[in-house]
Amino acid sequence: MKTAKLGVYSKADFLLAYGVTMPIFEKWIEEIEEQIGWKKGQKQKFPPRLVQIVFDHLGEP
Repeated sequence: MKTAKLGVYSKADFLLAYGVTMPIFEKWIEEIEEQIGWKKGQKQKFPPRLVQIVFDHLGEP
C-alpha cells in the first residue's frame, strides 16, 4: 500500500490527491475547516502539520 507523502500541500494538491472537485472536498472537510484555517476562494498552502490533520480526518489519499 502506498502512503501519501507529507509535505506542503496547496488546495490543488489535495484535490489531485483525493481525485475530487473543490465543492466535494470542502464538504468533506467542513468539520475541520476552522482547525486547518481553510479559507474559501483563496489560494493557500498547508504545512505538514495541517496536512496530517486532513489525512487523519479523511484517511490518506
